[in-house]
Amino acid sequence: MNHNTDALETSLIDTKPLPANVAERLLTTTEAAAHLGLTVDKLANLRHRDVGPGWVQLGRTIRYIPDDLNWWIEQCRAKSN
Repeated sequence: MNHNTDALETSLIDTKPLPANVAERLLTTTEAAAHLGLTVDKLANLRHRDVGPGWVQLGRTIRYIPDDLNWWIEQCRAKSN
């Protein structure tokens, strides 16, 4: 049993299906950073630490789905009492 292969297969299975028109709405890192009010460097740092919004890698290109960015913003919202 190869644990690395098992982990990869599990991560592929656990992903949610993408909307049919998602390719038309993918944002570049620059666009995503502007949407979030972050610098490109800050967004890249969050991605590398695996604590930022979800992203899609197409070859060597990184893209972001606007719905994922909005979901991440909601998750970061401070809870008030």
